[in-house]
Amino acid sequence: MSESPGTGNDVASLIPEFYYDLIGRVVPGVLVGFLYGWGGDIQSTNFGTISLGIVLAYFLGLTLDVFSDRLFYRAYRIIGPLKKYVSFLRIEDDGSLWSWTRALPTVEQIPLKKMFAEKVLFRIAAFVAVVSVFVPPPILKNCPYRIRISLVCAGLFFFCLHGMYRWMGFIKADHDDRKVKV
Repeated sequence: MSESPGTGNDVASLIPEFYYDLIGRVVPGVLVGFLYGWGGDIQSTNFGTISLGIVLAYFLGLTLDVFSDRLFYRAYRIIGPLKKYVSFLRIEDDGSLWSWTRALPTVEQIPLKKMFAEKVLFRIAAFVAVVSVFVPPPILKNCPYRIRISLVCAGLFFFCLHGMYRWMGFIKADHDDRKVKV
């Protein structure tokens, strides 16, 4: 049987979406769920409870993604004028990165969409770390350094998030430079 044209590309295009959902939504949902003690009794799990847990983790991750995206968007707009004076803050925005990525061939989109998912993971982690200053998870409730730990984690995740933005900006600039030279 012959394969219809484009079927291979259709399957390949699903891979980035799967990675994005897994890395950017399921993993943060699972981690936040376990961090705040929603794991329950792991000994008595079966396929149904694991499946339900993954679906709930996905929706928790999706909710955190949307909420943290809006907060970070607003914060980025507020600090926007500082970009003129502080080079560290000069990064490509998500809109231009997404538009650029979508114009690339599917094969080149796969690693970039994975990087977008990693950005989401770091953004959610930074957001949860900041929230944990005010609503500490059970593991930090009795810790005398809980606020410091939360702030250090938030700083680390912000730094990683910024690094992902810078790295994607470098990839875009390199790709654009190679395109111009050809």
